Amino acid sequence: MGPHAGAGQMADTGHDDRREPSSFGARRGMPLAQRIRAADSYGLLLALIVASLIGTAVAGESAAGRVAVVVLQGSVLIYAIWTSRAGRRVLRGSLIAVPAVIVAAAVLTGNDSDSAVAAVRAVSTLLSFVAVGSIVRRIGAHPRVDSATVLGALCIYLLIGTLFASLFGTIAALGDVPFFVGRGEPRFVDFLYFSFVTMTTVGYGDFTAATDLGRMLAVSQAVIGQLYLVSVVALLIGNVGRERLRSE
Repeated sequence: MGPHAGAGQMADTGHDDRREPSSFGARRGMPLAQRIRAADSYGLLLALIVASLIGTAVAGESAAGRVAVVVLQGSVLIYAIWTSRAGRRVLRGSLIAVPAVIVAAAVLTGNDSDSAVAAVRAVSTLLSFVAVGSIVRRIGAHPRVDSATVLGALCIYLLIGTLFASLFGTIAALGDVPFFVGRGEPRFVDFLYFSFVTMTTVGYGDFTAATDLGRMLAVSQAVIGQLYLVSVVALLIGNVGRERLRSE
């Protein structure tokens, strides 16, 4: 394989350590199409995640809105896996799972079956976990802490929020009692809102987990979110530009 191998070739095994330009300076002159295809395009991924969060709120609870939310989430997860060069098997699996979830959401949107909703949200939880793992693996292999490393870490933080939102939604669909106190049928945007309010420890109090499992998961997310910000993100920002030490 030559030194200028394409992005598709790099994705075959997921073990190619050669990296495309990742700093803002190196990417500034890149055409948008090339930046989209490039590895470590975490700035674009971050923008896509934020757009999906806003889109989830705008989409509403109509049949088309619910499908649109799944499409937005699926696009984010596929791109996260793609730009992290997770490997051919992982990418193929996501390219099969995401369209399957979209079709299921479209077919079952008028059914509102608890088991169907739980299945869709469980797959979303799993894909979010895979996307987070793919980014962790990728930025962990960066030889130098640069802008792409920091942006990737921020993407992980937001994806953890969506992961917990999908997990809360799965538990709510499978549970016999409402997930929130005083709210019988929460929307997915409610779980998303509760997830980020919990992770940032804002604690508005308008949504409160009703079950012991929900409360313990909320506590776990709050702890994970705070530890992640004050340790991982802070450490990366403090070491921007430094080479990583590698054992022989």
